[in-house]
Amino acid sequence: MRILVVEDEPKMAGLLRRGLVEEGHAVDVATTGDDAVWMATLEGRAPAATRP
Repeated sequence: MRILVVEDEPKMAGLLRRGLVEEGHAVDVATTGDDAVWMATLEGRAPAATRP
């Protein structure tokens, strides 16, 4: 499964990415909401969940 992580804290983004990759997922990281929307639109993905 390919997952898009949206996180503006670099350390947290890295931890999330590493954990998901270790579980066998392909992971992309966006650091802003605008980047996330662009990446999701580019890949045809829709958000499964949101978190403030």
